[in-house]
Amino acid sequence: MFVFLLVIGAAIGAALVYLPVLARPVIVQLAENAGIAGVDFTIDSIGWREASLTGLTLAATDTDTGTGTGTGTGTGTDESAPPDLTVGAARVTYDVAGLLRGRADRLVLEGVRLAGEVTEDGTVHLPLVSRFSGGEGAGASGGFADLPLDGIEVTDAQLALATPEGPHVVTVDGMLDLSTHPRAELTLGVAGDAVSLSGDITAGMSGQWIKLTADALEAEIGLPGLPGRLALAKGAIALEAPGLEGGTGTLSGDLRFVRRDGDDLPLREASGRLDIGMTYDQGLLRLALPACSRVDLVWDGAQPIRAKSIDLCADGGRDVAGLRLGPAAGEPAWTARALAEVEGFSYGTLVTGQMPDLAIDARQDADRGLVVSADMSGGKLQLPGQGIELAGLRGRVTLAPGHAGEAGRLDLTRADMRDLQAAPRFAPVVASADLSLDALGEDGWTNGRISGPVRVALPAGQSLARGTVTHDLGSGRGRLSFGTGTLLFSEKGMQPQALAPVLRGVVAAVNGQASVDGSLSWTRNGVSASGATVEMEGLGLQASAARFEGISGTLEFSSLVPVRTKGPQAIAIGVVDPGVPITGGVALVTVGDNGDVVIENAQWPFAGGQLVLTSGALNTRASVQHAELAALQVNLATLLTLIDMDGLSGEGTLGGRVPIEIRDGTVFITKARLAAEPGGVLRYSSAGTDAAAERSEGANIAFKALENFRFEVLSVELDGPMDGDLALTVELKGANPELLEGYPVHLTIRTEGAFLELLRRGTVGFRALDVVRGTDQTGGVTIERVPPGP
Repeated sequence: MFVFLLVIGAAIGAALVYLPVLARPVIVQLAENAGIAGVDFTIDSIGWREASLTGLTLAATDTDTGTGTGTGTGTGTDESAPPDLTVGAARVTYDVAGLLRGRADRLVLEGVRLAGEVTEDGTVHLPLVSRFSGGEGAGASGGFADLPLDGIEVTDAQLALATPEGPHVVTVDGMLDLSTHPRAELTLGVAGDAVSLSGDITAGMSGQWIKLTADALEAEIGLPGLPGRLALAKGAIALEAPGLEGGTGTLSGDLRFVRRDGDDLPLREASGRLDIGMTYDQGLLRLALPACSRVDLVWDGAQPIRAKSIDLCADGGRDVAGLRLGPAAGEPAWTARALAEVEGFSYGTLVTGQMPDLAIDARQDADRGLVVSADMSGGKLQLPGQGIELAGLRGRVTLAPGHAGEAGRLDLTRADMRDLQAAPRFAPVVASADLSLDALGEDGWTNGRISGPVRVALPAGQSLARGTVTHDLGSGRGRLSFGTGTLLFSEKGMQPQALAPVLRGVVAAVNGQASVDGSLSWTRNGVSASGATVEMEGLGLQASAARFEGISGTLEFSSLVPVRTKGPQAIAIGVVDPGVPITGGVALVTVGDNGDVVIENAQWPFAGGQLVLTSGALNTRASVQHAELAALQVNLATLLTLIDMDGLSGEGTLGGRVPIEIRDGTVFITKARLAAEPGGVLRYSSAGTDAAAERSEGANIAFKALENFRFEVLSVELDGPMDGDLALTVELKGANPELLEGYPVHLTIRTEGAFLELLRRGTVGFRALDVVRGTDQTGGVTIERVPPGP
């Protein structure tokens, strides 16, 4: 018995001594059964319940041939190729029965080093894992669920990934339970130039039901396609899925964007709270905002754009984003949609106010890259330098940053434009535009150029102007060139006061046509230059003092903001009718900075002579204004023809001055005086004068004298309002050579009334006169009998 026990003990001792040697080929065979070739390790100790290994390496395997290419005992190895996996230390627990079945209880690993790569299309390639998961060249069993282990514990594990953005290292500490209900508890970290991440992850699986939670997530992403880095703090993820093909979850945390140094993006920083719901179905991940989220913005002090914050909301309950994993060619990689409400927007001093709500769509195309579009609605923007407001904006903005050429568009369907000045310069109009955003080089859309056609119309839809706009986003400089085409005015159609309210009450009953061609240039500080050419043809209008017809000519404006002409501009005025039509005039017109329209140096042919504005000027905006007209070489015969009084004619030349004052829209003549050159003739005879002569000898003499009156003095004085009672004094000195041998007669005629109307009706006459010796003043007519000269 003693010898038997001694033999048994010796056998057991020999087994313990030689078990590592015996176990090594068994372990290698188990690995090969799992599809892992090229295994090399050193067994430090081995017992009936556990074994310890060091220096474990798994060589890379050629999946086409199944031959090893790294260090180890496999055939066909390449000593220069790095291994797929190295482990500083490993401990395996097991029982003899489990080993005989090809399984172990638990594997504890320390100092794990695994290599892999990420390709340009985003695919992660891990040769060792592909063998585990049943990839090409894997063993017959394949899959993580078929690993010959019940659990794995990992300490100081590192996955080194070669990526297009540089090397990245993934660190893992934790455990993986592969028993009946798989479960994992991991502390995960990623370190690299493009991505960094840390957090605690717990995952579990019961049947096909999967639950995953992640807490204390800290992440930072700086991919080349982004103009800065995204950071997530205090992040948390919760996912539940009935299977690998779908599930739901939530993502929360504090999100922050910081612009990359040297990038031309004007936004320096953006931050806000992230609360997103997620659904995953058949390879499509969808994200939804359960409520509005505020994003606070910080802009570069050297940049003109300012917007305090943006509220991002789910648009009508729709998903805010969709991410398709592994897209096919031409299929969007991801899309996003949200409703943005921008608070406190400004673009330097050029634009301020409330941005329209933006229904934003973004997508990552497999072929074209990032494309962002936004449907605009509402908003109210002011252009302080121009005193203009844009409201009720509707349209669509499309951006494709990172693309050369046309990198975006602005299709503006409607913008209601109105003047903010106390005295509006123009009536409300509607603007629209089709603008393109041209990038100036790759990734240079923020320094690009906006250009394209614009249109302006009345709210009722009638077109007013069309033009072309260009704006450089980098420098803030832009230009608008526009033309109205022919604008037709009629009393039953469009009126200028519908376009320029300042003309309401100043002009009325406008007819004729006009056109405007002009341009505006600006910088970030406001309008820098402007100008226009106005062509007028056959314009007619009613002003308070007179009717104007046939206004034609060209006005050159050196500025539109404020409105100002290039000095005095000559125009033709076909007819001015303040009561007596005056035709064929010309005038110099000046528009000043304050909107005053000043008419000076006006000249009209009048009764064979001229009427000339010799001093003062006519200002359309002045409440009281003074001017003086000169009557030059007026033909008496032509003038009397204009008066058109039955039986009145004459010959001679008149001249004088007509001071006028325009007050409250009424023209006042202030002591105007016209005088004739000596030697003229005045003839007046009618049935009315004959009847008056029969009743009075004095009247008989006066009217007989006027039948062929050769005057030495003929003067006319006028005083009073043109549209009211006008005082008239006519002085005549001379004689009728056929009456009393040319006896000298001095006549003074004074009357008061609506003189112009009396002239039109031809009813100026004389009442019966009683004449005595010397001087008689009867009925408003003074007749002075003058002794004959020597």
